[in-house]
Amino acid sequence: LQDPGDEVAVDVAVVATEQMPLPTAMNPAEGLGDGGVLLIRSDLSEQELWQALTPDLQKLIQQRNLKVFCTAPGPVAQQPGETDPAQDHLLGSLFGSLVSAGLLTQKARRIISTRQQALDDLPRQQRDALMEAFQSGFDQVRRVDLASLTVAESPDSIHRDREAPVAVQHLGQADNHYASLPRFWDQVGVLYRDGEMDTLTADPYLATGTMPPLSSTFSDTSASRGMLPVFDSTLCSGCGQCWTQCPDSAIGVVAINPAALIDTGIKSTGADSVRQVSSQLSARMISQNKQADAPPPTAGEMLDEAFTWLGGKMTLPEERKQAIEEGLAAIVADIGPLPVAVTQPFFHAAEAKQKDSAELLSVVVNPDACKACGLCITACEPGALHAGEQDAELLDQARAIWKIWIKTPDTLADTIERISEDPEIGPMAAILLSRYCQFALAGGDGAEAGSGEKIAVRLTLSATEFRQQPLVQRFAQELEKTSDEISVLIHETLAGILPVEDLDVVAQVLKRILTPRVDLKTLAREVETAVADHSIDTAYLLRLTDLSKQLTDCHWRLLGGEHGLGRARFGLAVAPGSMAAWAGTFPHNPFQAPVVLDMTGDAAQLAAGLMEGQLAETTDVVRSLRQAQLEIDKPDGIDWKREALARMTWKDLSEEELELCPPLILVGSDEILAGRGLAQVIWLLNSRLPIKILILDALDFGLASEQVSDTRQAPRNNPRAKLGLLALAQRNAFIAQTSISDPRHLSQSVLNALRFNGPALINVHAPSPERHGFAMDRTVEQARLAVASRAMPLFRYDPAGEGVFGTRLNLDGNPQPKQILISEGDAGQRLTPAHWALTERRFAGCFSILGDADTAPVALEEFLELDTKSRRGKTPCITVGEQPDEIRYRVNSSLVEMAEERIQIWRSLQELAGVVTPFTAKVEQEIRETVAGEHKAEIDAQKQESDERIHELQQSVKMEIAAKIRGRLLELAAHKRDSLT
Repeated sequence: LQDPGDEVAVDVAVVATEQMPLPTAMNPAEGLGDGGVLLIRSDLSEQELWQALTPDLQKLIQQRNLKVFCTAPGPVAQQPGETDPAQDHLLGSLFGSLVSAGLLTQKARRIISTRQQALDDLPRQQRDALMEAFQSGFDQVRRVDLASLTVAESPDSIHRDREAPVAVQHLGQADNHYASLPRFWDQVGVLYRDGEMDTLTADPYLATGTMPPLSSTFSDTSASRGMLPVFDSTLCSGCGQCWTQCPDSAIGVVAINPAALIDTGIKSTGADSVRQVSSQLSARMISQNKQADAPPPTAGEMLDEAFTWLGGKMTLPEERKQAIEEGLAAIVADIGPLPVAVTQPFFHAAEAKQKDSAELLSVVVNPDACKACGLCITACEPGALHAGEQDAELLDQARAIWKIWIKTPDTLADTIERISEDPEIGPMAAILLSRYCQFALAGGDGAEAGSGEKIAVRLTLSATEFRQQPLVQRFAQELEKTSDEISVLIHETLAGILPVEDLDVVAQVLKRILTPRVDLKTLAREVETAVADHSIDTAYLLRLTDLSKQLTDCHWRLLGGEHGLGRARFGLAVAPGSMAAWAGTFPHNPFQAPVVLDMTGDAAQLAAGLMEGQLAETTDVVRSLRQAQLEIDKPDGIDWKREALARMTWKDLSEEELELCPPLILVGSDEILAGRGLAQVIWLLNSRLPIKILILDALDFGLASEQVSDTRQAPRNNPRAKLGLLALAQRNAFIAQTSISDPRHLSQSVLNALRFNGPALINVHAPSPERHGFAMDRTVEQARLAVASRAMPLFRYDPAGEGVFGTRLNLDGNPQPKQILISEGDAGQRLTPAHWALTERRFAGCFSILGDADTAPVALEEFLELDTKSRRGKTPCITVGEQPDEIRYRVNSSLVEMAEERIQIWRSLQELAGVVTPFTAKVEQEIRETVAGEHKAEIDAQKQESDERIHELQQSVKMEIAAKIRGRLLELAAHKRDSLT
């Protein structure tokens, strides 16, 4: 085959995604020549389908005279357990569109006959189903009549006068070099936003293959959706589920005291006249909402209600009242539309703990970043978020509210700490209250809507930012303190050494220096030369000035730097795979931290090299700090201690010093890192390098492409399926297996991994709506089902914990951890990994409708409990629904083997952690026997002691009786003798 070159012409493009409207980043017409064919899989009407396309795509279709065809999604969406005919339905539609467009001259009969011949080797039932799908796709494909359709006006052209993104505004004052984000926005970003990429000129970033941080905030996804979540503050409970589950950081949240809200309005409008009554207004807003059955839904209504009460009680002059009223009106007009909620955890609980500490909760949707996946709406049990049909009015309103929210201050650290302890909310939702953590991963990239990968990465980076922020601040304080002490030392040295009593000498030296400003080093050298009766240790003074400069420079880079963002709190290395596709699409960089995309397939070695570099830089800074402390303390043997510092490596750092090094996170799919890159990952886990590895697990098990007739066995030696156990076997690395469905477990796993000063691996299930086949608002639910069915058990292993192995393994987070399978639903059906697999279309080939030929059907959960002999002649199946709509699916042998293996892995974890083990009965029997033996020995001892006591009592009684008888006889004998005499 000849290389067609970069400008290869495309004759037909097929859009197979079910996500409508199409994402902005998707341009299926790119590369299509004039008169080309565009086939879209959708069941929308012509008008609805046309509206679902972006204005730019509509314009391109009209300009190139493209022929647009539409076909229904196919029967696979109706019967997820049947033989999947979706591909043949789409294939039939493709041939139907090519024939209709005149690109194929063959007759329909010949095309259908040829397809039937290609399927002759398949069983009749399967062949008939596929041919029926092919025929229906061929016949039902319809051409879209473009004559009556008009190109919509691009939202970007409507809003070209909109302000620059927040990140650009934030960095505009601190970032003015060629590699700055504001410069990139002015010269590149606006061109991408306005669809004018053809006017691009040479750019430093294009030349170097890099992107500035947060450039994805340039994007506007509003044209790719027809729905926008709408927040009803009167229904909000403050649970935090919505902003925790959002993949695209499209939900801004802040907990703000009424006083801070009023102050925000004053700063924004300049209405300083309101400041004199702000405390009374704030107190009234709190008191009126403490008992209110229906608190006002917006900040403006709350302010108006509070001022109505306050206005009648003010005894100020009319002029001041008028000024206050005008100022408050300006504030209400400026921040009034901001939705605010009175909730139990943020308002009532805070006020009960401390007077006037109640906070209002504001939840705002960013219309430029939201992809309308619906996860936030699904997660909101009270219904505070609902789907709104997007139109120009709703879009403008959402943008106006987002602009107000940006003005609000960040949530207080005390609030975050208090909320993290609330069992109903949890630490992850509390962490995301911080704006630094909220946008550790921005939106606007090309990831799919409802991406499980992006949720996992976002939560991980947010927890990392939360962990590192206090360390950075403490480090900065230590640098500043040490630098100040060195400066004082320099001043004292100069005051004691320079001939300040003979200012003429100093003046003569200064006169000989021709430059208008003199460097301290130069002055020290000149004074030492000029003054005979004063000595100065130039090396000592130069050493102090060098240290001062190093510490000052490090402090500047730590908190500010060239971009104004300060030193990154962490770094990322991204392995090839699905994440690299959305993480590295120019010019949309959603990361604030530096990211390196590995294009070689050797991500582990790349990460190790980057980590060595970060450790070396941290070692240099710590060396400077230690040298400065030596100069300050002046201990004995200072010279040889300086020499020892020169030889210091990162392995000589203490645990506290090692924490100063920004962590490096290696991110990749299980296919790359747990497949062909497994050996390198194992090497990293056995190194001392504090690399944190985040693996995005698809839970594929090698079964996603299997057909019903396939009788191959799922490979038991698949390392991807046993990654958790393989990682545990390394023993000296922190290992966690977690899920986006349990943010509490995920955040704790990440924080513990960061605290561990060695390598760590975090394996997290990352469902994909498009690749795995489920609705995009079910991403978190799919992850929950994987945990509940034991397909993805949760655990943490900390080598720094007490004990040897088992006591370091923690299974918290798993439902019913002592049970092998858990029961769910009203019927109490036990879940197996196959029950989870049935809910995803990628496993459709592993199921078939139970037929008459399937003998002795047995529920899969019962089938798995049978031995090999008892399984013969029986058909494992899963029942869905209830009579009369009940459907039973046959489970093929590969999926049965997978389910059995996942359950065995769960039982292994139970045993390793000591939750349930086969030795329990043996140990219990031994304990019973020991207790019984001890009990018998104790009874025998008590019996012997009792017999001896009885014998002693008997002897004592006999002696006592004998003594009494003897005494009585003696008395009688004496009496008789007396009577005879």
